Amino acid sequence: MTKTLKTTLFIALVAVMTACGSEKKYERNYTFENGMWDRFNKLQFEMPADVKPGNYDIIFTICLQETFEYDRFPIFVTLKTPSGEERTNEIEMKIKDNDRFYGQQDGGMYVITQKLWDGISIADTGVSIVTVENLIPKIQTPGVQSVSMIMKSAGQ
Repeated sequence: MTKTLKTTLFIALVAVMTACGSEKKYERNYTFENGMWDRFNKLQFEMPADVKPGNYDIIFTICLQETFEYDRFPIFVTLKTPSGEERTNEIEMKIKDNDRFYGQQDGGMYVITQKLWDGISIADTGVSIVTVENLIPKIQTPGVQSVSMIMKSAGQ
């Protein structure tokens, strides 16, 4: 099996595993070409317009190769809601401790999950947009295979 096929199967498996036991409202995956996230490549995740008003958990998942060299991964996230509200958050994801990765391992990949907002209130029906920026101070960050954004009802 080629490395790309293995990676795609792994990402699909992670998506299926995280789907068990919870009702997802939204999920989008983004795979990086050559396993490299460019510093100024801001990722934009559009949540569907039919998401009803309520409280939601917004979760960011990153899939890293064994070659990822940093212990922390700083990101800056912005949420724009249909009501015009804008929320921002700077998060430093814990990746490794003493060269041991946090998260789940499978076939040379490590999956690390970070809750961006816990029970955030979305007041109106309409499109919400989450933007994620890589804050590692290099032009390219090698070892990043893919990321995903999940939005689900709070407490599920």
